Amino acid sequence: MKYTIDASVLVKAVVDEEHSEKALKIISEQKAVLYAPNILFSEVGSVLYKMSRRGIIERSYAIKAYENLVKLPIEIQAEDLSLFPSVLDMSLKLGLHFYDCLYIQTARKTGSMLLSSDRKLLDIASKECTVKSLQDI
Repeated sequence: MKYTIDASVLVKAVVDEEHSEKALKIISEQKAVLYAPNILFSEVGSVLYKMSRRGIIERSYAIKAYENLVKLPIEIQAEDLSLFPSVLDMSLKLGLHFYDCLYIQTARKTGSMLLSSDRKLLDIASKECTVKSLQDI
């Protein structure tokens, strides 16, 4: 199976939250091919920073988790800047953040299914690409 994963999936793989076991299952699945736009690790870094600052996870845990995440076999897709105006148009049309539309664009480009735990994103993205909720794995 081919998936474009977003930050919500990757964070759940390292922070014990609801559906963490499902994120780990997908990431460790031998036959799964994982894609993401190159913003993925920036977003994950920001989430881990916020969780550490709020005392949800320890600073040392955040750093170690991030070190492990960047080693995962995720095929990072470089964005084509010439497509950014169409991504912005999609963002404005759908009412989604620009970076969320980069995930949609990656799913389209790779012919993969967008996997997220963000229900709002998936509800809207379902008009643009194939989607699956992490909760439904």
